[in-house]
Amino acid sequence: MALLSEKGWQKGWHILHIEVTGRPGHPMQPVLILQHRPHAPMGILVSDGDGQHLKAAALYAGQLNLPFLFAARATGFRQFQVREGGLSCRTDWLDWNAFPTPEELWRQSEAWAFHDYPKTTPQGGEPACPLNMGLSPIQDT
Repeated sequence: MALLSEKGWQKGWHILHIEVTGRPGHPMQPVLILQHRPHAPMGILVSDGDGQHLKAAALYAGQLNLPFLFAARATGFRQFQVREGGLSCRTDWLDWNAFPTPEELWRQSEAWAFHDYPKTTPQGGEPACPLNMGLSPIQDT
């Protein structure tokens, strides 16, 4: 949490902590909702657990119509772009110093919402990833 505070994220204002229930017999997973201001959510931050946890978080982000999902490890994070409840693009693992500020993530969210990038490749295949965010298509899911 201290690393997020250094980037300008404030608990209660920019960060909401919730628990998402999993399947019966599985513990609830902590999830942080990242928002620009109250009632303006932009993404979800989850621990980089198993693949099922990441898929569940992507579905949750899709239900909330949030454009971004962040998977966190002690050494850094990975940013994903969410499309229709699935993960369409991602970054490589990045150091925590590269985590976006609330304002930077807001600008990325606006670009996502207003489609400032092509939705598909010129060949009509996979959704194109915004080049200015360092995201690349996911091939292995």
